[in-house]
Amino acid sequence: MQFITDKMVLFVICLALYLFSYPDSYSPVHILAFIILTCLCTYTENQRIRLALFLLALGICQYFPPCLFLMPLVYYDILYEIYGNFVFLLLIPLLMNFTEYHTITYILILMLFTLATFLKHKSFQYSKMIL
Repeated sequence: MQFITDKMVLFVICLALYLFSYPDSYSPVHILAFIILTCLCTYTENQRIRLALFLLALGICQYFPPCLFLMPLVYYDILYEIYGNFVFLLLIPLLMNFTEYHTITYILILMLFTLATFLKHKSFQYSKMIL
């Protein structure tokens, strides 16, 4: 239950920053795509499927750079898992779309990923304490 609560908090923050930074007519499509990816990551127990969904989300972020604001939702699921070493691939959309972002945008995106890491670590420690 703790993981779902953390994801809801992260979703609200990511959604607010995404809509504030990039208001667009296609924003609902991007938001629904990432909600579906996040729900599938939460639902499945297979680590390979989670990795595939993470890579799919990276592909979406490569073609639609503002979607990187929503990427911490999928990042949260792959962190502390078997394929958690693949998180370095997040650098690809950031570096390839360098001209799409301002400095404040980079700072906000890094803060979102830091928040997702902190929330996952907190929940992971909490679940270890209960067990």
